[in-house]
Amino acid sequence: MLAQHKMAVASGSSTSNAPAALPLAKRSLFPALALTVFGGGARTLGFLYAAPGAGALLGAVTAGWIPRIRRQGRAVIAAVLVWGAAITCFGLVRWLPAAAESA
Repeated sequence: MLAQHKMAVASGSSTSNAPAALPLAKRSLFPALALTVFGGGARTLGFLYAAPGAGALLGAVTAGWIPRIRRQGRAVIAAVLVWGAAITCFGLVRWLPAAAESA
């Protein structure tokens, strides 16, 4: 019984850090995405690396009006839906107009 408990604790502690490693895993794919999916080079890769920071800046700039929202639960649900749609669109897009390489 004690051995099973220790096994459960050990396996639970190893999976608790998995969500923290997820952004690193996605960023490690950026070079492959820039080259194979978007057909770009270093410039395209730079845009992919800069996108999360730009999104964080946009979120920080627009977060000031949140205390004035009456129904914050609905606002969170709307934000989650918008985020999901944005991630889905990024997964489907094959062309980055802002990252177009000059010929």
